[in-house]
Amino acid sequence: MIFFLDNNLSPHIPEALRILGENAIHLQDKFKPDTNDIEWLPFIAKNDMALITLDLRITKIPLEVNLLKKYNIKAFF
Repeated sequence: MIFFLDNNLSPHIPEALRILGENAIHLQDKFKPDTNDIEWLPFIAKNDMALITLDLRITKIPLEVNLLKKYNIKAFF
């Protein structure tokens, strides 16, 4: 499994996870920091990644909730 860390987490965390043997990337490794969630959520699904985020707003914005459900995105808050 590849962990995709949202921009609200330090870009150093994926580095630490890789040292521990985990496969992890940060949003800024693939997207601009201000990229809208609806642009990168499908990327997570297409690449079979799991989201790690502190952004609980994702669970309250209907379009983003629909994307999480549509793509069956695994997410850790």
